[in-house]
Amino acid sequence: EFEITPEIEFFVLACDGLWDTITSQEAVTHVREKLLQNLSMKDISYSLADLAIRSGSLDNVSVVVTLLQDRSSIT
Repeated sequence: EFEITPEIEFFVLACDGLWDTITSQEAVTHVREKLLQNLSMKDISYSLADLAIRSGSLDNVSVVVTLLQDRSSIT
């Protein structure tokens, strides 16, 4: 359980197939880059899963990225 505060821009809900190969900071950086490229949330989620697979994940990889703020506020 955690509190969603105003400074939280988005969250990444994923299984261990992602977290076994990608750090939380790598995930944040990746999502921010893709948001700045105006990718859809669906495409960002797919992209993050693909990054885990390319990084060597052999497990199933499920990812959902949820935006909590307006895109224009993310830098």
